Amino acid sequence: FLQKGAGDLQEGQTVRLLVTSSERSGARAIIDETYEGMLFPDEIHEALRVGDRRKGYVKKIREDGKVALSLQPQGYRAAMETAPMILQKLDQAGGFLPYGDHASPEEIRQVFGLSKGSYKKAIGSLFREGLIRIEENGIRKLR
Repeated sequence: FLQKGAGDLQEGQTVRLLVTSSERSGARAIIDETYEGMLFPDEIHEALRVGDRRKGYVKKIREDGKVALSLQPQGYRAAMETAPMILQKLDQAGGFLPYGDHASPEEIRQVFGLSKGSYKKAIGSLFREGLIRIEENGIRKLR
């Protein structure tokens, strides 16, 4: 009963996902009860089970109409949505977190539930706003 292709979906669009399979190669999901898409392993930062419902984002629409999905917003939007969570973790840790450029992608994923790229965009945004200082061994909240 699913429609073929991506229909009226747009890259970056927020969508509702229903996980239909979860394998080593990623997870398939139904998008807004209408289309099918795929979450690739590099976009999965939490355990997914068949039947799980999640908010997701259209990452890419391929020429053949297949849809790549993400559980996190992309680009600047991602930084804006994840920055408050990082500030909250800084507050809980007394204003300093030991996760800078040297932190492994696995550490970042485990602590923040983000890819390292998304984390770096978010802390870059916080730095530009004057809310944090990026130090050699981590990040420090300024206000």
